[in-house]
Amino acid sequence: MTSNSSLPSKKALIFCLGPIALLWPVILTLYSQKSFRFTLHGLIDWQNPLGLTSNAFNNSKIYLCRGNDCTIGRWTPRKPPHVSIDDAIKHYDGNQSNYSVWDFSYLSTGASKEDKFVQEQYQRLINITNWIWEPNQGRMHSWNAEDFVIRMLRSSGGIIFVGDSLTEHHYMFLHYLLGRAGIELDMDPPHLLHSENEMIHEWVLRPNHFMTKVLMERAGTPPSRLIRPIFTRINNPLLIGENDARPLLKNVGARDFPWIDGMAYMDGWETYIREAATPKPGEKLATSEDTVLLMNAGAHWSRKAFFMLPQNGTKEETQARLSEVYRQMVDVITSRLSAIEDLSVYYRSTSPAHPDCNLFKNPYHDSGEARISQRDLFEQGRSLPHRPEFGDWDWDLFGSYNLMWRQAIEELNLKRYSQHLKGAEWFYMDIWNMTLQRPDAHTQQPGGLGPDCLHYCPAGVMEQWSYFLHHLLIERSNVWPQRGME
Repeated sequence: MTSNSSLPSKKALIFCLGPIALLWPVILTLYSQKSFRFTLHGLIDWQNPLGLTSNAFNNSKIYLCRGNDCTIGRWTPRKPPHVSIDDAIKHYDGNQSNYSVWDFSYLSTGASKEDKFVQEQYQRLINITNWIWEPNQGRMHSWNAEDFVIRMLRSSGGIIFVGDSLTEHHYMFLHYLLGRAGIELDMDPPHLLHSENEMIHEWVLRPNHFMTKVLMERAGTPPSRLIRPIFTRINNPLLIGENDARPLLKNVGARDFPWIDGMAYMDGWETYIREAATPKPGEKLATSEDTVLLMNAGAHWSRKAFFMLPQNGTKEETQARLSEVYRQMVDVITSRLSAIEDLSVYYRSTSPAHPDCNLFKNPYHDSGEARISQRDLFEQGRSLPHRPEFGDWDWDLFGSYNLMWRQAIEELNLKRYSQHLKGAEWFYMDIWNMTLQRPDAHTQQPGGLGPDCLHYCPAGVMEQWSYFLHHLLIERSNVWPQRGME
């Protein structure tokens, strides 16, 4: 006869499971709160709960980093390193040939492959991609292009990039990452309202492509979602246009001035965001995620660009006028966007410039070394004999611009949650520390024009921006975890 003595008694089961049954409604209530889910998910990787990597036995980091903590760390050498340009290209492109990391790296504009300059850039691409970002604590979710697109399909408007050329480079490299995964997009199809507007480009999944069908099925979205963009880029270097800028500039004593092409602007872009984020009839349940707005403005905010500002006084006085206009711009933009529901706004911090970037072939050792070396950007810019105008671009103001946005977003979130307000959610996406450590990764131009020192080769730096964005979207998703997210 078989003994049942090893089985738990009914009393033991009641004793063990009773408290769980009593607490279960409380657990469900807590889990329904997004902030609780973020905390729980930041500690546990549901598809890989131990956080194991391919080098698991030598890696003690077994949990996920949280939010901007992911960008506190250092660049470490790739192991094994890329030795040749073929190594680098094979690592990125794999066996497909439609999309090449070289074409999306902005290292060889206007030059042939036989050119000496291009040969030098081959070596630069090898060097730039031989460094891997490593957070001090934890790790980010592994990049997954399919899951990124599914997240966009599950929102009404996908992801919308608004900003200047740095934003454009980021958006184009993200396009490369999708193309590399076999996800095909069509730009500005004629059925879209803004298909002929040069200030905006909209990308939709290519109809009838096999990957499109796979993604739509996994996303569980209706066919009507397919005709709208998953990916949009709006060219707004200043975030405000002439009608907004003129009164703000006059407030600090600006004279009358002609509006110039360098201040290009898409009129009504905030209205476009509102319409894109609004759930469409019959899609509310299928598009339960927020539309994502990723925006930035900083590199064009300089005394050289705003020539109409009064130039009398010290450097500090003239910069103070510019900063005051910038502060008012932040107020204008946040007031217009905050009321939009079903929208998550990610403000990407303005990335640092390195006036002496031509002197570097490797990253800084860590953020401390980077901050000490780059602490006086204005004076360093003035000291470069080949580009004396660098100082006029006010690169030393980028940090103060970022602080304005960080403080504004903290205040917006405090007000939103304390008063239980509806409207947009805000997140300050801080890439400063990560990027400050890469003076070696800037683009260069042929023809003896010298280093750029403001824009970055997307492979490496903006690649990590994309992975960080992907991590944040998973962390803050309404329906995470889900199959394939890790």
